[in-house]
Amino acid sequence: MHRIGLAVAMACVLCACSSVDPKETAVSSARTAKCDTSNLDWAKGQPANEENARRLVRESGLGLWRIIGPDNVERADYRPDRLTIYTDKNNVIQSLDCH
Repeated sequence: MHRIGLAVAMACVLCACSSVDPKETAVSSARTAKCDTSNLDWAKGQPANEENARRLVRESGLGLWRIIGPDNVERADYRPDRLTIYTDKNNVIQSLDCH
């Protein structure tokens, strides 16, 4: 019984000691994600509702997304693995970009 407990404790210590750079993880995931907005022109002029947003995310090949309206403050964090949906004051999609 002591051996199992010791093995679990050692595994926890080794995991805690391993260093994973969050920047390196973000960069590697950004390299594997491929954002493509070339086939998403159908969305321009459409409402930014849940149905259209889900379809855009699915067709872009990304899991991350955000909607930016004219009164929103856009953070300057660059994420090539994120779809950004820009809307006007009436919540109508104006443009799409990967960042």
